[in-house]
Amino acid sequence: MQPIAASYLSDTGRTAAEMQTALENWLIFTKELVGGAAEVAYTLASDAFTLLDGSPVVSIRGQGGAADNLATINENASNIRDGFRLSVRNGNTSEVITVKHGTGNIYLCDGRDRILADGKTFLDLYWTGSQWNEVNPNKSFMNMMPGSVDESQISIASGLIIPTGAIHKIETESAAASDDLDGANYTTFLGHLLILRPTNASHVVTIRNNQSVGAGYYKFLTYDGNSITMDSVAKAVIFFRDTAATAWRELFRSAAFGSASGSWTISNKNANFNLTDGHQTIYQVDTSGGAVTGTFQATPADGRVYKVRTTSSANLLTLQTTGGENFYYPDGTTTSSFTLASNQGVLEFMAITGGYLLT
Repeated sequence: MQPIAASYLSDTGRTAAEMQTALENWLIFTKELVGGAAEVAYTLASDAFTLLDGSPVVSIRGQGGAADNLATINENASNIRDGFRLSVRNGNTSEVITVKHGTGNIYLCDGRDRILADGKTFLDLYWTGSQWNEVNPNKSFMNMMPGSVDESQISIASGLIIPTGAIHKIETESAAASDDLDGANYTTFLGHLLILRPTNASHVVTIRNNQSVGAGYYKFLTYDGNSITMDSVAKAVIFFRDTAATAWRELFRSAAFGSASGSWTISNKNANFNLTDGHQTIYQVDTSGGAVTGTFQATPADGRVYKVRTTSSANLLTLQTTGGENFYYPDGTTTSSFTLASNQGVLEFMAITGGYLLT
């Protein structure tokens, strides 16, 4: 069946039979619009079902009333044409449906399997004549958010990785005992945070600072300019994408680094002090009372991270800048000073152009 051609119905030479056929086809096309026909239910068989009519909305149940995979949607050539749109949802929340990417004729925008665990989440697809492609590319951007998808493993190749999500386990090239990691692709994964940890402790990954990398990749810049040794699965590092510096800048290291290289030490302060070291020191104010002022240095190096905490509700700590820098808050506001009135945990500030970002 082909769409009705322009001016076909307005041709006065059409016979009654031709008009009747055209109007019936028009009705079929109308029913292909979302809401134009009732939802149709299908039960999977061998990870597939056959779309028997032109209904644009379907619900899927697992084979045998159990959780199942959907890998292939077989089309009925008499009803489905190029550009046909289809919305798929789970027909029974106790039968979780995993839509498989690329194992059949379904291709999802971010290359990851999609899980339909409830009856309210729809997967939108369109038919190209040979495969079903996901319509909504926004899901790929959602998957850039840490925690939105499961951690996945990727391997180093010639000192580089190509991340596809926000959280990755890193394997050495050819599962070697050790390997260096110098850069990560930024064109396939456009998220701003990248969390990395090693696949296993016996395959040690060393993230090297400020190495030359090719086009399409950003280098890594660590807190202190030293390499980061990843020799435990509990060791994780968070980087943020700095487009101005064409680099992934280190933002945070997990507590598993302990007393090893890159760990943080405590500097106790009970009087006014200057924050001059932007890497391995946590400034801890432990006076029994009274006000203390901490002053940040002027024109700090971008990417430096400063940590400050108080130990008692009696402390009154005021942080201030010099040289006209500001404190920048996540809501967009700025100030030239910041007051920490009680034991509120560790506050982290990152040096950026024009001041310090409260992270």
